Amino acid sequence: MKNLKIWLKEERGRSAALAQHLGLSEGRITQIANSGVPDKYKLQISSFTGGEVSIESLVKQRTEAHGNTELRETLGVGRKDSE
Repeated sequence: MKNLKIWLKEERGRSAALAQHLGLSEGRITQIANSGVPDKYKLQISSFTGGEVSIESLVKQRTEAHGNTELRETLGVGRKDSE
């Protein structure tokens, strides 16, 4: 199960092609590859990659990215007033 960030790095031009396909900027593609893919793009991305990046991997990546943020906020880690 490959994640989007790895898939994009495997071949030159993939980020630009995916950006064009989705009607987004390359910067936005980088952003979602790092922070998780919004639900509205998951099926399109999985299809565009020929299934190399599965919907399950996109869900897992987004859950992990946002779960860690929520946990840090709950624990107060990284906030200036938590020191």
